[in-house]
Amino acid sequence: KNILTFLVFILPFIILVLHKYKYPKISKVKVFFIIVLFVYMTALLNTWAVDYYLQAVLQSFDLNADGVFDSNEISPAQSKAMQDVTRDTGRQFAPVTALVFSLIYTAMCCGVYWIGFKFGRFTKKQ
Repeated sequence: KNILTFLVFILPFIILVLHKYKYPKISKVKVFFIIVLFVYMTALLNTWAVDYYLQAVLQSFDLNADGVFDSNEISPAQSKAMQDVTRDTGRQFAPVTALVFSLIYTAMCCGVYWIGFKFGRFTKKQ
């Protein structure tokens, strides 16, 4: 989970550096949409990993593995695990919010990188 979160934030810069030094003939628009796609998919994978983890924690309380929690399986820890699974609407809206996030975050990263690179090149010429 933490690795995927780290990838969401570092991946745009890795792709931008690869674009600059290894694949400079690819247009900036294509690079932008490639980064959006990678950030979007990584954010969704992160969401799915969290969901899988929470489901696994909840299912660990189902001792007879019948999919129903009997009275001997219900405990305060099981109730908390059930709340963690059922009360998070953010995971349900993740496909939409991840797309908005990836567009905005990629625009910020590309802007900082390209403007910074142009500014850095401009100051070196003087």
